[in-house]
Order: sequence, then structure tokens, then C-alpha cells
Amino acid sequence: MISIIREHNLLTLALFGALCLYLFLPLQLQAPEPYNYATAIEGYFRNSAGFELAQGQKLPDFGRYHPNHPLGHVLAGWAFDWLKIPALSWMRFVNILGALFAGFFLYQIALQFRLAKSLSTLTVCLFLATNCGLFTVFSGEWHIPALALSLAAILQFLDYADKGTVRHLYYGSILITLAACYHLVVIFYLVPIGGVLVFVRPIKKHWREFLIAGLMILLFLTIVYVIIPVVLFHFGSSEEFFRTFLMYKYLSRAHYDGFEWIQMAARTAFHSFIYIPARLKGTDIFVAIFFTALVLAFWRFHKSVRERPKKALILLLVAWWPILYWVIGLRAESLLCWLFALPLTCLIIVKVLSDLSRHGIYVCAGLTLLVLSWNFTITYLPNSLSKRENVFYFNLPPGTPSTTPIAFVMGEPLLIMGEIWHAGSELGYRNQMHFMPCCGEKNYLSHLKHWALQNPGFVLVSDGRKETLESLIRTQGLHYRIWSDRQGEWPSPLIQTTLYIQHQAPNFYPKRLTIWVPENGIGLP
Repeated sequence: MISIIREHNLLTLALFGALCLYLFLPLQLQAPEPYNYATAIEGYFRNSAGFELAQGQKLPDFGRYHPNHPLGHVLAGWAFDWLKIPALSWMRFVNILGALFAGFFLYQIALQFRLAKSLSTLTVCLFLATNCGLFTVFSGEWHIPALALSLAAILQFLDYADKGTVRHLYYGSILITLAACYHLVVIFYLVPIGGVLVFVRPIKKHWREFLIAGLMILLFLTIVYVIIPVVLFHFGSSEEFFRTFLMYKYLSRAHYDGFEWIQMAARTAFHSFIYIPARLKGTDIFVAIFFTALVLAFWRFHKSVRERPKKALILLLVAWWPILYWVIGLRAESLLCWLFALPLTCLIIVKVLSDLSRHGIYVCAGLTLLVLSWNFTITYLPNSLSKRENVFYFNLPPGTPSTTPIAFVMGEPLLIMGEIWHAGSELGYRNQMHFMPCCGEKNYLSHLKHWALQNPGFVLVSDGRKETLESLIRTQGLHYRIWSDRQGEWPSPLIQTTLYIQHQAPNFYPKRLTIWVPENGIGLP
């Protein structure tokens, strides 16, 4: 072990530095999705609630087994039940581990292209320094462990393409399947991988090993994504299954067509590499320069690398993602899917820069330092250094029983999801009910009235609609007073989002949290 560390001392130093960064500078405010998943895994928030409102029909509670990325939820649930590890802490642990392993496997892939150890290490550093590379560790979901397993699989497939050893094909198939269980989007890797391998190893001679590998992948994914959900959620029809499995298509969202779609997708891809400040002037000019440089880099990589199978696999794995976005109509502003093109893009960039000049290593190091400095200092560092009391506004009078019923009226999920998590996971108030006018719950007031009658002594929390809720309290004859009414502003660079919204983001996000408690004693009828 010590000899391996000595042999790859630069990589060891880089990964140790990344680990220190992750451990000592965590974010104070996450994106809403990690809070959403953590609260659902711990059992006091219905992950399916917003999707139910969008569809107008009941859906199963998939907090512990998400239809699109089940493995992370299952393991986090077991860790919470058996080891008492909070779900968000487990997600953070898995993402840190995933980032380090992703770096290790990317390093091994870079070595296969005859890059020096120093340049291979810089490839890893550049990837981990990208905006999406940082985001998926500090505030991600299940994408970075899925990517780490995918890179391990790609390493095996490269060995199979080079040597033809069957075990590499089978190992790669197992790893890519595990990655797809962490996040279903990984299955799209199989198209370019399969195309290259069938071309390199003609199917006429290798049909049996391809058939075995394909059946392994198909069988396991069928069990995980079809059989288990059908048994677990008791679907009565295929329509119920697809409404759950394809839940995201029912959500209202901005639609882009034609050139506007291309423009948004290009901005998002650029944003995944380097953070774009809100409403930056000349954004499209920078995007055009970036993609022009990338196209030239891809061409240079194509001309300079002689191992055709390996070269083809890397180039197609990167080029496939924009093609995929276009062909199946993925959201143009969706940020996290670009993560799966980033590591190999960084490999191409470093390879080309190192070939252009004997001083290319210094150019690569300078680029890495610039990308890390820009991304980290603008968003992640100031978020991490923020004072905790300025992040979460939720608090209750001292001695409030942890069993007290709490009604959250959600106006802006981007900021209130953190308060829901803070109240439940950190402060222990898990007896929560959530009303969601933010997501189209038009009759939330009547639901709230009914719930209030069944839960005397409840606490009411809202991030808006103060006058409406004050009127409700009066008309219901409730004797309540405002315990806390805080307002503040968060700079938009500190708000983590999985969508590229910089083109319409305000400079500051206003935040308000109002808390009403019973006059005659909290937690009492």
C-alpha cells in the first residue's frame, strides 16, 4: 500500500487536498433536492407529494426506493435505521467517497493514454475543480457515486477493447449496472460503449460474450427498476407504473425550442464547467469561445491519439451527451447530466494542451487553478463561511416538546426545504405536515383547517402568505401569536440549484419565515 502511494504520490496529494476541502468547508445551505431526499428517507416528508399535485393523482411514497435512483435511497435508509446516521450525513459521506474514487479511476484512464503521472493528476484536479464537480460533492444527489462506478466500468471496457480479455467485459458490465442503480441516467452510456465494442470486437466472433454481458445488465436492471417497484408499490396497471417511473415529465417547466433550446443547453454545459454569475453580460460570447475551443480540442485529440478503439470510445462518450439531450428532449437547463461528460472532456483538454507545447503542463496547472479559484471563491466558500444563524430561521420556544405538530406552508421550495430539514433532522420536530401552494395545491387552506382541528396545539410555519394565514387564524377562532418573523436576503451565487437559472435569477433571493404558536402554551390544546 505504501509503495503504491509513493508511486502515485501526486495523485495521493491531490486527493488528500480534495478530501480536506470537502471535510473542512461544507456548505451551510444545500440545494433543495438533498434536503428533500434526506427528509423523505428519514420518514417525515413525502417525496412524492409535489409529483402527486402535478399529476392530480395519488402516487406511492418512494422516499426509501426512488424509481429513478433507488440504490442510494436504500443504503441511506439502512444506514439511518441500523447505524443512526442522518440521511444527509450519509449522502455527504457517499458523495465524498464517490468523488475520490471518480478521481482515482479517471487517473487510471488518463494513464492509458500515455499521459505522465503529473498530467494525469492534473486531469483529476481539473475535473474536481469544475462547477459541476464541486456541486455534486457539496450539494449533489446520487450522481457522483454513479459517475465513479461508471468510470470504473469505462476503465474495464477500455481494457477489453485493447486486449479482448472477456473478464474485463463482464467486470465492466457489473460496474455499469451498479452505477445505473445509483442513477438511471447512466444507462445512456451503454449506447456509445456498445457501438464501439461491437465495432472493435466483431459480433460474429464474440456474440456469446456480448449476449452474456447484455443479459446480465438487462436482468439486473429489470429486477431493480421493474420487478421490485411493482412488488413494493403494488401497482395495479402499467399506467400506474409509468406515472411513477416518468414522474418528472408531468412537472410544469420552461420549454425551449429551436435555437433557444441550443442556446440554453450550451449555457448549461458551460455552467457545468465554470460558474456563470447571474445575468453576466456577454454570456453567449464566452459560451461560443468555450465550445469552439472544445471542438478544436476534440479534433486535435482525434488526430494525436493512435489507439483507435480507445480514442473512439472517449470521443463518443463525450459527444453522446449533447446528442442525447437533443434526441430524447432532456431539459436544456438540467445541470447534473452534464457531469457524465465532464471527466473525459477534462482528459481531452489536458491531453491536447500537453501536446501543444513542452510547457503544456504549466498551462494545464494554470487552467486548473483558475477554474478552482473562480468556482470555489464565488459560490462555495462564501456559502461555507456563512453564519449558521443567518441560514436557518426556524426556532421554537425553549422546552417545546419534540412531538409538537408543525404545519409548514411552502411558498418557495428553494429555501424552505432547508428549514423543513433543519426542524426535523437537526432539531427533532418530525411530526410535520406540509401544505404546498408552491406546487399547485389550490385547496391547501381547507386541508390546513381540517388538519388544525385534528392537531390542537400545533405550530404554523410559512415562508409567505402572512396576511392569508392571519385571516385563517382569526376566522377559525384560534388564539395564536407570532413567535418569530424573520426576513433576509441570500445572494444568488450562494443558492445551489440543479438547474441553470442564472439567466433569470435575481441578485438576491428574499427569504422570510413566520412562525405562529398558541397563546396558551405550545404543544397544548
